[in-house]
Amino acid sequence: MMELEDNILTNSYRNLEIQDAPNCITSIYNNLSIMGGNCISCVCIPFLCCGPIKVIPQGYKGVMTEFGIFMKVLSPGRYNYNICTQEIILVSTKTKVIPISTQKIMTGDNLSVTIDAVCFFNISNVKGALFNVENYTESIENLSKTVLRTVVGENDLQSLFSDRSVINTRLSSLMVERTREWGVDNITVDIKDVSIPSDLQRVMAKTAEVKQDSMSKVIAAEGEKKAVEILSRDSTVDIKYTQIIFYTIF
Repeated sequence: MMELEDNILTNSYRNLEIQDAPNCITSIYNNLSIMGGNCISCVCIPFLCCGPIKVIPQGYKGVMTEFGIFMKVLSPGRYNYNICTQEIILVSTKTKVIPISTQKIMTGDNLSVTIDAVCFFNISNVKGALFNVENYTESIENLSKTVLRTVVGENDLQSLFSDRSVINTRLSSLMVERTREWGVDNITVDIKDVSIPSDLQRVMAKTAEVKQDSMSKVIAAEGEKKAVEILSRDSTVDIKYTQIIFYTIF
């Protein structure tokens, strides 16, 4: 019984040693890296600098990581960092413009249209932009195309021309909901141009011509009706006036 317990304890300690060994090695390596970076900084002191320096220009923010782990967000300025253990990644906070490539989309009334759009956005949370999405620019572009197809498919062709502002607002609201965790702010998607096939253009032109022709006929008919009413009213007045004069004389 005692031998069995000793074997169990021995195996347990051996497992603990195996689990802790990589951690100890990693800790030693990390400490050596920190010391190496500090030595580089000390070597740079005689040259009137204090080691590797990163300048973050206006319009950008920096994200400092140590051993690949997020540490802090840096505002524009000049910063010293450990070249062996730390890294500073620049992220632009300026408004970016992504032209959305031409998309052929079916509208709600089953008509094919070609749409050009553009997306505007800026980064407010640089940590979310770096660590919550793989490539925020490419992801926003692909999401814009998907949302554009969804919203255009919900509207008919007439709405694309008459309710452009309403559709743009709908596009932007969907983009805001889906990119909130990506650190994106002030994102808008606007439709620049809507093109329709040439045969559909001819049909629409003919339809508009027929509609204008019918409206002109209606207007002409209403004018004739009013003219007849005016003439009949004037003739009635003339007859009554003649009767009054006749009875007055005779």
